Amino acid sequence: MATGNHEQKKTPDNSREPCVALTICVGSSCHLKGSRRIVEHLQALIETSGFQDKIELKGAFCMGKCVSGVSVLLDGAYHSLQPEETNAFFTQNILKKPGGP
Repeated sequence: MATGNHEQKKTPDNSREPCVALTICVGSSCHLKGSRRIVEHLQALIETSGFQDKIELKGAFCMGKCVSGVSVLLDGAYHSLQPEETNAFFTQNILKKPGGP
C-alpha cells in the first residue's frame, strides 16, 4: 500500500500503487456531519488535480474518532474535517506535502 514517504511501489504486474492513502469515515455520526459532501468534494479535487493514480480515496465505517468533525485518515494520521475545510485540507495536507502526492 502507501509508504510513509509517499514513494510509489511497483506491484507484481509492474503498475504503480497510489502513494497517498486517504480514508473518509462514512459511519452514521460522520455522515450527519457531512462525510458525503467531503467525499464528493475530494473526488472532484483529485480529478481536477490529475492525481487519480496517486491518491487512493476510500470510505470506512466508524473509525471511533468522531469528536468534532468527519474522521479522515491520511497515511496513518487521523484528522477531523468539516465540509467547508475540504479545499484547505487538500491543499495543505496533500498538495503541499513533501514529495507531493
